[in-house]
Amino acid sequence: MPKLVNRQWLLAARPKGMVKTSDFSLREAPVTPPGDGEVLVRNLYLAFEPAMRGWMEDRAGYIPPVPLGDVMRGMSVGQVVESNHPDYKPGDFVSGMLGWQEYACAGRGSMVSHLPAGATLTQPLSVLGITGITAYFGLLDLGKPQAGETVVVRGAGVPRLHGRGRGDLICVVEVEVPKRLSREQKRLLKELDRTFGES
Repeated sequence: MPKLVNRQWLLAARPKGMVKTSDFSLREAPVTPPGDGEVLVRNLYLAFEPAMRGWMEDRAGYIPPVPLGDVMRGMSVGQVVESNHPDYKPGDFVSGMLGWQEYACAGRGSMVSHLPAGATLTQPLSVLGITGITAYFGLLDLGKPQAGETVVVRGAGVPRLHGRGRGDLICVVEVEVPKRLSREQKRLLKELDRTFGES
């Protein structure tokens, strides 16, 4: 394997107010080859999620803060480049908490998982990721919507609703649409209306 260089975004400072470029630093380092039972993954997509802001703070939480000088914690989707693990082979697409870096070794303590069958490369970072799972369980387990209720989704992108017609979503979902939409947002809204609109 040719000598690979790993570009890593490190947390350089605790943000004061809004997160700034100066809160991070870019480091280039040699790629660490995978050890026994590990895989080397080349990250293709990195997550930018609301929870990450809390991970940058120096305060107790459900997960320890990212130490200054460490690779910024975050989910990613990538492709296995080299494998010393029997369940993964080069070319497999995987997701995991691999951080903001081009390459990451995963194995003991930081395993990756194969993408679900039929999933796109970005879905593990959205509807099948932390934010999607939070929204799903927040709505259904905490909100416990009842038949006839209306749920208004605010401050979110165009939703992708699944399950209509199977009886597992028992509420009407209304989306507050921004006044200005991009072409892609308009296309997705039309697609959403065709797929889930009243018949």
